[in-house]
Amino acid sequence: MEKKSDPDSNPNTRVSDIVDTLVSDAFSKARTALHMFHPPNWDDLEAACALCDEAVRVSEGSEQSLEVGELSRDLFAIAQNYHNIDDITLIAGRQESFIAKASPTYPGLYLRLGFLGDLYARRAELRLLVAPDDEDLSFVSDIDDEREAAKYWKAALAVAPLDHPIRAGWLSRMGRMIIRGYYDPRLEVQRTLPRLEEAIAYQEEAVRLISRDDPDYDVISFGLAIAHGHRAAAQKLRVDPTSMDPRNLQPSYVGAAITYRRLVSPSVGHIRSSVSSGRDMGDMFFHTDPTIAIIGYARAVQLLVQLAWIGMDVHDRHEQLVEIASGTTSNAVACCIQNSWFERAIEFLDQGRSVLWQSALQIRAPLAEVEAVQPKLAEQMRSISEQLRSSASDDASRREQLAMDWERLMGQVKSLPGFEGFLDPPPYRTLARAASHGPIVIANISSFRCDALIIPSETAAIIHVPLCDVSLEHVQKLASKLKELLKLSGRTFRGSDRGMRVKQKSLVDEDTILSRILADLWDKIVSHILDALDLRKNLLNGPRRLFWCATGPLSSLPLHAAGKDGVNAMDFIASSYITTLSSQLRVSRQSFKPPHILLVALPHTPGASPLPCVQSELTAIQRVVEGYDGATVSILSDQDATVKTVEHTLGNAQWVHFMCHGVQDGLNSRFLLYDGPLPLQLVMQQTVRDAELAFLSACQTAAGDTQTPDEAIHLAGGLLLAGYSSVIATLWSIDDSDAPNVSEMFYEKLEEGHRLEVGKAAIALHASIQDLRARRLAPTRWVPFIHLGL
Repeated sequence: MEKKSDPDSNPNTRVSDIVDTLVSDAFSKARTALHMFHPPNWDDLEAACALCDEAVRVSEGSEQSLEVGELSRDLFAIAQNYHNIDDITLIAGRQESFIAKASPTYPGLYLRLGFLGDLYARRAELRLLVAPDDEDLSFVSDIDDEREAAKYWKAALAVAPLDHPIRAGWLSRMGRMIIRGYYDPRLEVQRTLPRLEEAIAYQEEAVRLISRDDPDYDVISFGLAIAHGHRAAAQKLRVDPTSMDPRNLQPSYVGAAITYRRLVSPSVGHIRSSVSSGRDMGDMFFHTDPTIAIIGYARAVQLLVQLAWIGMDVHDRHEQLVEIASGTTSNAVACCIQNSWFERAIEFLDQGRSVLWQSALQIRAPLAEVEAVQPKLAEQMRSISEQLRSSASDDASRREQLAMDWERLMGQVKSLPGFEGFLDPPPYRTLARAASHGPIVIANISSFRCDALIIPSETAAIIHVPLCDVSLEHVQKLASKLKELLKLSGRTFRGSDRGMRVKQKSLVDEDTILSRILADLWDKIVSHILDALDLRKNLLNGPRRLFWCATGPLSSLPLHAAGKDGVNAMDFIASSYITTLSSQLRVSRQSFKPPHILLVALPHTPGASPLPCVQSELTAIQRVVEGYDGATVSILSDQDATVKTVEHTLGNAQWVHFMCHGVQDGLNSRFLLYDGPLPLQLVMQQTVRDAELAFLSACQTAAGDTQTPDEAIHLAGGLLLAGYSSVIATLWSIDDSDAPNVSEMFYEKLEEGHRLEVGKAAIALHASIQDLRARRLAPTRWVPFIHLGL
């Protein structure tokens, strides 16, 4: 009988095991030494480098040689940890002396050459921070150091093993360096398309070499996306690349960058750091070099949309924005205002606000034009759009695949003649059309400065109103004071419902404090806006429409009701709030067809307090709307108002009126129906054809998420996303007895003139609230009602 071989008795196996152990030990010692000091002095570093050399030597020809890439990554991290130019100069000089004496076949030579390139690149970054003010600098850094870095990276590539992943990092860094230097005025002679092609070649080779499982894969693939984007921008502008203004690049390359980025990898790990670095770059040069600052801000703002990628669950998207988005857009807008780049400021604001909604709207894009030239492509996109909207939040892999398919189809659309700019961020000349219904006021609150930009009409010049008496800290205090007031008085932002009752003896004098907040808003912001537009005159034709778009903590404050000493903004204007200018351009226009009206009424909801005035509100509304010529009415009340029934009926209702409990809790916000909650996320999935009006007679339906104030994450925002052009909502808990009066008068005003015009919803609400004011009701009762949209 044949004797079975024992692996341990095989000499070749024993040798292999011994070699593997030696290699593993060598790498372990090298990495331990590299991690021991950050940054190390010369003696410690040289000892660590010697261990790296030994690890390279013993791993040659083995599978473990791929681990050399880990050593290169560690050495790059060490270079980044140096913050003193003299230290880098000393280390780089001694490394050069060692390399000059080393044999061309010395093990680890390519590792040391690559590290030397990293050291010079780091020194180039530091030179910019300490250079004298009168030195002619670009936003990159010292040119000579960058040339040295490129020289040593190329030398490393010349001796490194072919097809080794270690090459990817050096190639990618060279490509990024070319892109940065492309806009350096000292290198203007090199600002050519072939130079961008060289950067793309480096980045493409880097992506080819690196595994998708490599920790640096996302960073390297994104570098390729950026390179493609810059080339696309140069080609799209159809001008001599040497005369391109880098501030004009961002709107041009965002589509190419996003599309290519998503085809490569869905991970967002590096995007967070890229947003931070872009914002930090903008903040650093805000006062000293706005051209540099605006490049950093442009990169950060464009990447915010990727943080809310459709391939992720909505809660994951929100979490990304909470962690990184704060202040990015408002600082970018402030930088533009500081330099009188008003149109660019508005473009920044529109792209950097409500990015969660923008992400959701991407897959709801109108496809009629695409269908006209590529019907099959349009049908594929509709199919994927429907699947994305209905995909389960716990099926992450399927959602990611659908999102990748969507981006692939988007790439095909953009390759069609005439569709190169499909779904690109709109330029100012397009955004200005949103002011056709009335002036738009953008109130920007930044840590650098606070301003208002007014778009009086489609064609009028932008009006700049500096808010000299306003600061970010002051607005934060006002918002905090209002939040605390509502909490103490029982009208909290979160968890309250429409059934709240004001205590006979309140813990705080809520109306006195609210009046002080309204007076502050009047003195420091709103009065200046009205004066700039000359709106305190000629009131014979009624109040003028005005649209507010506020940033940061100001978005939670009632600008529409600002006033003092008997004078109030509502005496002059009928206010509306908007999330973005582009959102105003996509909503349905008035069709003047008789609407189908859905009334959802729950005077009694299991597990919640009763709402005794809901029945009288329903009766009053029903009496008015059933008299509308041609309108049809559906009523879902009590046990008929189930989640499934309301969801189904909502899809066919041009108008909807909710009379029920509402709970504001960020993405967990919800209407309370008979058999359970109708969550915001389910509302977000709706697409209502010809949707016009939503009246949310529930509490806190427009109270935003304090963690992401620029995102409009509330029930009213969900209805706007579903397609409703006009939404009536509340900022905090309302008195149950006020709802019937406001609702009845609102619908009566809409019918005046025997023609239903949803475009007059803001005027109708304004009249209803003025009636409450005329009855001298407390401000806490009439201030919370607001209008959003057209």
